[in-house]
Amino acid sequence: MSAGAPVALITGAAGGLGTGMCEALLKRDWRVLAHVRNVEQGRQLAAAGAHVLAADLSSRTQVRSLISHVRRTTARIDVLVNNAALGYGAPDITRQVTEDGIESRLAVNVLAPLALMEGLKGLLGNGSRVLNMASTNQELVDVDDLQLIRCWNREASYRQSKALMLVLTQVFAERWKPLNVAVNAIHPGTRLPTKIVLESGVEPMGSLERGIEICVDQLLQSDPGKAMFVRAGELPVRLDELYPVTEEGEALVAKLKDLLA
Repeated sequence: MSAGAPVALITGAAGGLGTGMCEALLKRDWRVLAHVRNVEQGRQLAAAGAHVLAADLSSRTQVRSLISHVRRTTARIDVLVNNAALGYGAPDITRQVTEDGIESRLAVNVLAPLALMEGLKGLLGNGSRVLNMASTNQELVDVDDLQLIRCWNREASYRQSKALMLVLTQVFAERWKPLNVAVNAIHPGTRLPTKIVLESGVEPMGSLERGIEICVDQLLQSDPGKAMFVRAGELPVRLDELYPVTEEGEALVAKLKDLLA
């Protein structure tokens, strides 16, 4: 990592894993850029010493503004954590689209991290790392219907978004090998008591504290590996074992990038 206090940008820092990671790094004297949806959500982290950045990741315009804000705020990023996400939603939820006409989970869980990785590439250098929040509860549903116009349900929407996050991780890990930037994905635990789990109507079962610990351990590892899927309670797996065809992954990422235009 770079000399001086290392810099982390963590999205979805308003609660749960995001807040926990921010607090753990602040205690280690990191400079923490904490993304929240609105400024009010970030008051506690600001008081603890974080630099709070507010943006609605469902908005293409606000994501671009966030990227610009980050680039004005720091000359480097040692760790980027794409943690912000929409979960299943309430049991009676219906298909929702953003102001840009994008299915909401695709926008927040996939396109926003893609835009951040593309837009902040110049701030990530030798020894930097990206950690993408993924899930073992994932399934690539239909690459020809990424917005699930034909067959939407809340489970398919969430699971597809988490599968796409693994594809993004593999593609960027390969792209950024020459930069020595480690890009990995992590599943910090099943049904942790976070906001997105609680609102979904399912019973929480994991330990939030343990999930935070697993994430922070990964952030602080001296050699985290590249293109790995770190899974709580299981051995890590190489992403090319799950999605082995790089050309297809690149084509899928290009298709996603078209949605950002």
